Amino acid sequence: MMVTPHEISSTRLAPLTFGSFLPPQFQSIVEEDEDSGSESALQGSLHLESFGGPTTTMTPAVRRLQCSDSSAQPTPPELTDYKANRLPQKGKSLNYVPPTTKDGKIFVHIDAEDIKPQEDYMKTALIGYIVGDTPYVKSLEAYVANTWKGVKKPQILAHDEGYYIFRFDSVEDCEKVLDAGPYTFHNKPFVIQKWTIDFQFDPDCLTTIPLWVIFPGLPVGYWSIEALSKVASAIGRPRYTDTFTAKMEKIAYARILVDVDVSQPLRESIELQTPQDLLHQTVDYDWKPKFWCKLYKVWSP
Repeated sequence: MMVTPHEISSTRLAPLTFGSFLPPQFQSIVEEDEDSGSESALQGSLHLESFGGPTTTMTPAVRRLQCSDSSAQPTPPELTDYKANRLPQKGKSLNYVPPTTKDGKIFVHIDAEDIKPQEDYMKTALIGYIVGDTPYVKSLEAYVANTWKGVKKPQILAHDEGYYIFRFDSVEDCEKVLDAGPYTFHNKPFVIQKWTIDFQFDPDCLTTIPLWVIFPGLPVGYWSIEALSKVASAIGRPRYTDTFTAKMEKIAYARILVDVDVSQPLRESIELQTPQDLLHQTVDYDWKPKFWCKLYKVWSP
């Protein structure tokens, strides 16, 4: 079969360029003429007619060039909080008080009335330190909710040095939590003590905790305030007795809450020199003192 030239329909071919020989993903991007419209600007098509076959039309894809402005990026939330934190209307307005200069040194005098408002505000606060651990505040909040029941949820302030401040709404709640100790957090000693105006963190200073000390068989003749104070002082700094001891409702033993330094060996007995004789007095504790000391020595940094 022979094909004559007049049988082949004329075909309008697109002009050959360097990009025509490249794969489609590497070919030039055609800019859209927004004035004349994309369709009228790109009417050129390639018609290939095979021998007796259908006509195929190939229309190049139209892509719009877009330029992104790198400067129009969203402000990070931490930067927004940083700026909002420094707004003058959100801070405390202060007054200029000239300091005292002596021998080239500057002295600032702070009087008792200067710190009384802050002292009153923080008098319901406790200092907490977990030996060998520094948990996140969320984890500590869950622990507080499960352990310190019967008191209103305190405000928890975390310090970078590894200790926490628990501020309660009332002195009563603060005392309840303090007296119900000692505590452990994930089997690690959780030391709690009262906040003081001049508190500075030192792990060694947080080893004194309140313990209920029991004096089995202590004769009731020595249950006066003066005698009990002297007996308990042999263990630590006494605070007060329990109700049964105060009312003498259970006379088999006297129970006293004492601030004890658990980093030192706890006494198991003391000697009482009385007007009549020398008494050997056994000392016991509501909580396992040996277990506590073992924990402290294991987890102490």
